[in-house]
This record gives sequence, structure tokens and C-alpha cells, in this order.
Amino acid sequence: MGTFSEAQIRFLDKDPRGLSAEYEAHADGRLGYFEELPPVEGLPAVARAAVDDRPNGICTVVVGASDEVAFEARVRLSRSNVGKKDPCVVAVDVAGEAVETMAAG
Repeated sequence: MGTFSEAQIRFLDKDPRGLSAEYEAHADGRLGYFEELPPVEGLPAVARAAVDDRPNGICTVVVGASDEVAFEARVRLSRSNVGKKDPCVVAVDVAGEAVETMAAG
């Protein structure tokens, strides 16, 4: 079985503040988990969730595609990888592949 059982990419285009909205949610205490990440393919990124589900193999990484638009890569690890792999590392890889795909047009 693969590293993950589910991966989703979703654009967060309803809020024109891009990644700033994630920082605001963190500052307001609305997130159970928040971590600044190194840039993903040169774009700013954070890992975040309302509830920290990393021990269950779930992580969401949000990447700032522009000042107004962000997208999230959400990963659920396969059962065989829960506790063995970091779901946020896998989510960063998925987000990086999405950025590369978007850049290629």
C-alpha cells in the first residue's frame, strides 16, 4: 500500500487574505495545531488544524500561492504508515508536487 490513503488539494479562495488568514486564526486561538514551515517550492507555508490529528496520520499544509489565494494539501496516511511517518512531511511533498504542476501550466 502507498504512503497515504487519501490526499486532497483545495484552493482557499473565498478569503482574499491568503495565508494571512491562517496566521490570524492562530493568533485568535482558533487552531489546535499551527506550525510555520520552510517554503514549499519557494512559497510560504504552514501546517495547521482545528484539532491536532497528526498522531492519527492526518495533516493539512497550507501554502500561500499569492497574497490573496492559498491552497491546502490534506493527507491521511495509510494505516501501515501511521506512527511510522510524519503526515506533515508527506503533506509538504504533496503540496510541492501541486506547486510544480501549477507552475508547469
